[in-house]
Amino acid sequence: MRYAYKTQRQIIDKRGSDDVENILENGPELLEDKALVFHSDAWHPGVVPIIASKISRQYNRPAMVIAVGSALGKGSIRTIPPFALIPVLKKHRHLVENFGGHDYAAGLTIKKERIEELKKAFIDEANAALGDMDVVKKLYLDARIDFQDITFDFMESLKLLEPFGNENPAPFFYTDVKLHRPAKIVGRSHLKMHLEQGDRVLDGIGFGMAERLEALQEKKGTFRVIFTPTVNHYYNKATIQLHIKDF
Repeated sequence: MRYAYKTQRQIIDKRGSDDVENILENGPELLEDKALVFHSDAWHPGVVPIIASKISRQYNRPAMVIAVGSALGKGSIRTIPPFALIPVLKKHRHLVENFGGHDYAAGLTIKKERIEELKKAFIDEANAALGDMDVVKKLYLDARIDFQDITFDFMESLKLLEPFGNENPAPFFYTDVKLHRPAKIVGRSHLKMHLEQGDRVLDGIGFGMAERLEALQEKKGTFRVIFTPTVNHYYNKATIQLHIKDF
């Protein structure tokens, strides 16, 4: 029998994410800025990269998250393509003890009393560099593909494009499908669906998309999905699964 459990780090990570969501819920005007900066002495330094990544992806903005200690804060920053981090950090290096990383992900150490000054400088830089359309969520689609063409041979060819990362993102494909049977929520926050096109059915999983179950259930006919195909290995059996990005 298998048991699911949360590690202490997962619990702290969720608490940190919930803290940020509560701050934004009580202060929606923060989203008028093009960057988000949060700091707290309740967060573990080890989880701030995870929180920063989640916030940056969710709100499509540069996000800085700092875990504050007794004298120093340890921060992590994630960003969006139009806003490179290293030039900004170099410009304001007098505010931090040290920093490192690259243009899309960086970390820093800062004295506690300098955090507010860095926060203002970082947000000012983002406001000056980014426009309203820069922080609107976008999906850049690579190609249309039909289910009949998503074969294991195709998946082997797709491997030639790896490794995927910030400067080489995994391809996004799109096609039109129907629901083969009702979608359901798995693992509390993920959306599991069985998608039909012609005489073929493929499984799809939308990570973190559980809140869109009702919208998916309303799809009575054909609708469009955006996805990255992957090979899923389960009990020594390989199947093709679609990682759903949007529908």
